Amino acid sequence: MTASSLRRAALACAIAVAAAACSSHVKGKYASPNGLMSIEFKGGKAYVEMPMGTTQTDYEEDGDRVILKNDGGNLVLTRNHDGSLSGPMGDMKLVDD
Repeated sequence: MTASSLRRAALACAIAVAAAACSSHVKGKYASPNGLMSIEFKGGKAYVEMPMGTTQTDYEEDGDRVILKNDGGNLVLTRNHDGSLSGPMGDMKLVDD
């Protein structure tokens, strides 16, 4: 294999990995550092659990943002490189997938 062929193969692999990373969807259960809030993504819905109860809501993904839809105002979370979600409650780590 020539150097040019190796570069093309490496570039194709890098593009494939980047495309796979960009198309990954949020899933599983994430918890806040203090344990007072968790969000579970399953079946196309987000289940937000807080001390006062659990609420089911719709969500959408826009790049590295996960937007929880709520009549009182949306909650925007940012997907970090380590897979955690950043929001008003701090970095929420994946606790169960």
